[in-house]
Amino acid sequence: LGKDFVYEITQAPVEVVVANIPGTFYDGDPMPKLTVQSVTPNVPGEIAWNDSSLVYGQNEYGWTWTPKDNNNYQSDTGTVMLEVLQATINEIVVSGDFETQYTAYEAFNPDGMVVTAYYDSDPEHERGVVLKSSDYTLSVENGNTDRLIVANNTITVSLKEDTGVSTKISIIVSKLAVGIPSEIKGLVYNGGEQKGVAEGEHYMLSVDAAATDAGDYVATARLTDKANTRWDTAEPDDTTPKEIGWSIAKMVVSGEIVA
Repeated sequence: LGKDFVYEITQAPVEVVVANIPGTFYDGDPMPKLTVQSVTPNVPGEIAWNDSSLVYGQNEYGWTWTPKDNNNYQSDTGTVMLEVLQATINEIVVSGDFETQYTAYEAFNPDGMVVTAYYDSDPEHERGVVLKSSDYTLSVENGNTDRLIVANNTITVSLKEDTGVSTKISIIVSKLAVGIPSEIKGLVYNGGEQKGVAEGEHYMLSVDAAATDAGDYVATARLTDKANTRWDTAEPDDTTPKEIGWSIAKMVVSGEIVA
């Protein structure tokens, strides 16, 4: 009688050698290109990383080579040691649709402003990170952003981290137009001091703006901050003192005029 023989054909082992991987690598970067240098025996297959991104430090990253004929050939695995550097922000860029024209004493409004950070690992600016407002500060050389003055023509955007990374955006701050004060009409002598010109912000009045006796007077109004204010006239930068005439009429008592 014949005999049956049981035998097993196992998958052939494959030895894969990975080519050297040149370059500088940064934390968070995608995995670099992985190239097969040789396959023994020479059979087709595909190689892929086991990891999806790089991590800061010196680490081993695993790879797996898979044969197209996975019935007859084994897969192969290995690791590559890579030195990964810490990526740091080296530039910030401001974009967006936000207000750049202001009147003196207004606050800077960052609504619509987009601040994007770029890392030294991304010299082509392909993977910018949009920052939150809590990640950066806004400042001006003179004063503060809550009360702009004409001298403020740039806003400095700086990272809160002590990196020294900042950028400037241009703004225009115009003088505040102040209305010329007007006389207070209808004043009649009453024995007490009366103001003949209305008081207001951003200007001061001469002593002639108030009087007791009936008569005609001329008060002078002067701007208190000529660097940031102007009179609201047709002249573009009118800061000259303004004279305002006013009067106190005589009191009429029992048909007689009392001075």
